[in-house]
Amino acid sequence: RRLCEIFGQHPWDFIQAPNPGPHSATQWKTITDYPLRPRVLWAKWQDPDQLIGVRFNSQTRYGLLDIDAKSAYCNAEAIAQIRAALETIGIVRTLLIRSSHSGGLHLYIPLPEPVKTFDLAVALHECLTAQGFQFQNGQLEQFPNVKTYGNERIVHYNGHRLPLQPHTSSCLLDDDLNPISDRLADFLHQWQQAALQQDLNELLHALKIGRDNHRKRH
Repeated sequence: RRLCEIFGQHPWDFIQAPNPGPHSATQWKTITDYPLRPRVLWAKWQDPDQLIGVRFNSQTRYGLLDIDAKSAYCNAEAIAQIRAALETIGIVRTLLIRSSHSGGLHLYIPLPEPVKTFDLAVALHECLTAQGFQFQNGQLEQFPNVKTYGNERIVHYNGHRLPLQPHTSSCLLDDDLNPISDRLADFLHQWQQAALQQDLNELLHALKIGRDNHRKRH
């Protein structure tokens, strides 16, 4: 139930792929035939033979930074610097996990209440780029992304894989990037603790500034 509450807010246009194991590339595809209802999400998350991912709705309770295994940011020092940068907009607690067999990292940002997804995307992008971090595919990516507005067709936020699926080597990491647990219960416990400790007033202020700056540039 808790997993579905966090990651099941946008049931349509989810992504899935066969679990390729440790030595092959993942072939994601978008599923548009049916929605990812909670019982389906839970069943697919538990299936060791497939991977499942979701997209963002108009509001979200979390953000995510994706760091590739070959990225210059895939080390403990860089993660500490990213975390310090996020503190300037009120994000004082994050969850670090190994995303898959590849050794890439996902830095989750749990929030205590829903915020506008686009505002969070802009705030994350401005916070990190202003402090010298460079977003680039295969190096550092953000979810939600700063997407374009579709006048003639719907433009979805990018999808991301779910954490800690069986047989994916995904696990919680400590500050030195050492594995500490692959249990969903531990992930959800840390998630709740992190969400409660965010400086929400500071973050809401940063969301407004980011949104206003984005509008002024356009």
